[in-house]
Amino acid sequence: MSVHTCSSQHHTMLAEFAHRGMPTHTQPSKSKCSVSETSHPTITLSCSRFRQVLSRPFIFPLEHFMTTIPTIVTSSAAGFQPAFKPVITQDRHACALASIAIIASTTLADVFAKAEELGMPATGPYNQVLDGDFLAALLAKFGWTATVWKECTKVSTLPDLSIAMVDYDADWEVGRHVVVHRAKASHDAKMVTYAIDPTAEKPALHVRTDLEALAPTWYIGVHPMGKAPATSAKK
Repeated sequence: MSVHTCSSQHHTMLAEFAHRGMPTHTQPSKSKCSVSETSHPTITLSCSRFRQVLSRPFIFPLEHFMTTIPTIVTSSAAGFQPAFKPVITQDRHACALASIAIIASTTLADVFAKAEELGMPATGPYNQVLDGDFLAALLAKFGWTATVWKECTKVSTLPDLSIAMVDYDADWEVGRHVVVHRAKASHDAKMVTYAIDPTAEKPALHVRTDLEALAPTWYIGVHPMGKAPATSAKK
C-alpha cells in the first residue's frame, strides 16, 4: 500500500484542531486540557500523550485523501442498500468507534488500533477519552474532517453525513452514537435519510429510516478532508 506524506494536509488539520482549541505543536503545552463548560457532551481528559501524537508528522495512505460522501444509494420500490456497510458491536461503549469504522469503511479493530495510537488506553475503561476533539482527531486519521458537537433541532437539518447521539441522558451527558447519511435513491431520485446503529438491540434496527423515533439530540458533521461540508437538507 502506497503511503503519502503531505505538509499541506498536515497544516490544514492543525488549523482545524486549533480552531477547536485542540493542542498542536505550535501552541504552548499545558499539563492538562482545559475543562469545557459548555452544555454539549464533552469529557475532560489528561492528554499529554494526545499532544505528543499530534506533534508528529501525519502520514496517511493515499486512499485516505480520496474519501467522498456517497450521493446515491442503490434502491428499488422494495427498499434500498445503505451506501455505508454496517459495523456492529456488542460492546455498549464502542458505538462511537464503530461509527467511525462505518464512515471509514474499515474494521472496528483498525479503529481501536488508531485510537490507541492517539492515547486511548489499550486496557481498561476508555470511554472517558472519547470526547469531540478525540473523535475529530481519530476521523482525521482516515481522511475525514469533523465539526464540533452541535445541537440537533430537527432531523431535516442534519448534514449529509454525521455521527449523531441518540438516547441522550442530559444529566449524565451520555448517549449512543449512530451514523446518519442522506442521499438520493437510485430508482426515483427521492432523498433517503437513514441511520446505521452499531449497538441496536435487534438486527432489524441496525439500518433504519425512522429517525424521528431515534430523536438525535446532538451531532458531529463529517466531510472529506480538504472539502467543504455538503448538505442537501431542507431548512
